[in-house]
Amino acid sequence: MSEQEEEVKAVSPVVQILYGTEGRWKDVTQQVASILYQTLNPILEFPVTNTTMGGDPLPGVLKFCRVVYKDQTSIDIPENRPWKPSPNDVNRLRATMEH
Repeated sequence: MSEQEEEVKAVSPVVQILYGTEGRWKDVTQQVASILYQTLNPILEFPVTNTTMGGDPLPGVLKFCRVVYKDQTSIDIPENRPWKPSPNDVNRLRATMEH
């Protein structure tokens, strides 16, 4: 992803986070928000693993973390790679746990 694309993502808020692969996605938005809420330190990289995503929905299959933004764009992060959320993403997701 280019720097320009990353800047666009920082402006458009995250609305949903999914984990799985085409045709079989699990909504993990609240799982990720809960981890971010419990972590007081700044989050520069969020690991995409079966543990952080709340389990393995498809054993033996490469999965992705799909981050969906309000503007209907999305990015896919492969399993065992980090997602680099913007500070705004982290703050918005943490805020969902305060309600």
